Amino acid sequence: MCNHCNAGWADIKRFFQERDPDGIAYVFLVSTAFSIAFSIALGQMFAGLCFAASVTGLATRRIMFRWPAEAWFAAAFGAVAVGSTLAGVDPHGLWRKTGKLCWFLLIPVTVMLLRNPGRLRALVLAFVAGCVVKGLETTVRNPVMAWWRPKPDFLTALIDRGSMADGQVLMLGLVITLVLLLLAWRADRRLAGALALALVVQAAGLLLNFKRGSWICAVVLAGGVVLAHARWRTWLGLLVILAVLAALPPVRVRLGQLQREFDDRGGGRLTMWTRITPALIKAYPHGVGYGALTNELMRKADNRVERNRNHVHANWAQVLVETGWLGLAVYTVWMAWLVGAAVRGVRLARSEPPPAYAVAVAGLLVVLGLLLNGVVEYNFGNSELMMVLALFAGLIGAQRRVGAA
Repeated sequence: MCNHCNAGWADIKRFFQERDPDGIAYVFLVSTAFSIAFSIALGQMFAGLCFAASVTGLATRRIMFRWPAEAWFAAAFGAVAVGSTLAGVDPHGLWRKTGKLCWFLLIPVTVMLLRNPGRLRALVLAFVAGCVVKGLETTVRNPVMAWWRPKPDFLTALIDRGSMADGQVLMLGLVITLVLLLLAWRADRRLAGALALALVVQAAGLLLNFKRGSWICAVVLAGGVVLAHARWRTWLGLLVILAVLAALPPVRVRLGQLQREFDDRGGGRLTMWTRITPALIKAYPHGVGYGALTNELMRKADNRVERNRNHVHANWAQVLVETGWLGLAVYTVWMAWLVGAAVRGVRLARSEPPPAYAVAVAGLLVVLGLLLNGVVEYNFGNSELMMVLALFAGLIGAQRRVGAA
């Protein structure tokens, strides 16, 4: 085991020896970070166990209570979301619509439990390991299922098997793994080899998931990491790989379909952003209510919208439509503050050992990746991606706390 991670894994060992609430909660937190990448059910189960163990630790004073700024912003948005739902078009089923916002409680829990650098690194590595599992699953499952039911043809069936959440999880895992490889452990040949293999598995899964937004985000973020932290040979290698991938017929077909999204009368994204969103916010300036947007409401604004669609394919537009101008303002300030906190964390970590710096960069890239993908996808309402955001927002807050200590 790499010396840089011994502190985090030692805490896991103590869990089995002492049954301390702090250690128990920490193990469940790491398990959440690992499993949420490939199983929403497992991730939510471990998160629930983590909450229960954390409450026990707080009650017995084994865990010190903390409520960081990241959690205050989440609470403010939650209050606006509940208010907009109660005053919206359908106030019934409040818990069903807004209950998922409780996953942002992972922010303070993560800050409370990640109290040393080893725990920070263990959480990041656990998430990367989960992304490798997701990469293996996607690489095997999607082609097999498309081959089993090739309707109307194999390529179309393969593209239809893609998942927005899977694509973004794999994108995040890929860029984090690249950061770890370039910044932290390239001098350790054994671990560098494992990270390189993880990078290949995640890249294969990302490619076969066929989500163009995740492809673009991966290229932008990975390109930024390589330009900032690698030599010209790595730049050249990345360009060659991208050129080869772009030349593959399935990739060319998928990228060629982008032109459909730029027709404001085609019912796709541009229709939602330029016609449906303005019409709905004009009719409901305080929002229709969090989780209350339906295809019927969208079709009243423009009947050419895609059938069975209940979101407008962008965080900024969805938050505006559901929670009004106040919700969008709170969300914008929250995300801007989070990016600023992550950037400050990276600057402070420059003088730290490479693994600590890599963890700080990983936290920044997760926030940027979700925000960048959120320009063209509604990932803020996806439970597993909300949990990923909460975990890494907590990691950013914990890094600030550990650095101050």
